[in-house]
Amino acid sequence: MRRRQATTLFVTVAMAAGFAAFGFPWSALNEGWHRSPEITVISPAADPRLPVLEEALEFWNHTFAGLGTPFRLGTIHRVVDELPDADLQALSGVTAGWFSDGMLRGAWLRQHPAPFDRFGGDLLICLSSAKFISFSSRIGNRRLIAIKNAQLEPLTMPNVLRNVIAHELGHAIGLGHNSDPTTLMCGRPAPCRPNLYASETPHFFPLTEADRDRLRRLYPANWGR
Repeated sequence: MRRRQATTLFVTVAMAAGFAAFGFPWSALNEGWHRSPEITVISPAADPRLPVLEEALEFWNHTFAGLGTPFRLGTIHRVVDELPDADLQALSGVTAGWFSDGMLRGAWLRQHPAPFDRFGGDLLICLSSAKFISFSSRIGNRRLIAIKNAQLEPLTMPNVLRNVIAHELGHAIGLGHNSDPTTLMCGRPAPCRPNLYASETPHFFPLTEADRDRLRRLYPANWGR
């Protein structure tokens, strides 16, 4: 019963038409941003993951520059705070189920948890101390990325944390999963696991040419004009 009540706390993914309204930062479901998103990072004070997050944001903005698009991930605001563990764990479970079976599930509800409302920004990035599968999800007309406790495997392995964060940012800008374990966006339902990112040499895993083509379509050279 408690698990069911926790599940009823949060988010639904609205259908694409619901996100086409003027003023929303997203043009349509999984169709990218039509303005540079303002980013709110929610974390404990002096969280050691903050520099790694900055590296991942720089990776994506460097990628956009190389693609010849003016799109960039926008202004970053930092907030020392936390989101309830139960909300993040339940939303993680729903998101994992969606990626596993490839379809929207009934557990996506029409309301998101009230704790999200007190934070501004288009893209919320929560560096949590809880245990769950890190994920990217919609919350109303915004996006949420939640990264689990970095003291848990596989995030304790060298090079993994930066690629998990970059992977979830990839979802937040409109990329899906692929089945190539040598690339950044490999994931469910393919048998890809974050521990494959482990390396003693810090680096970001590459994108596929299909990823790059999709980003060129989402964010062309005349984006925002």
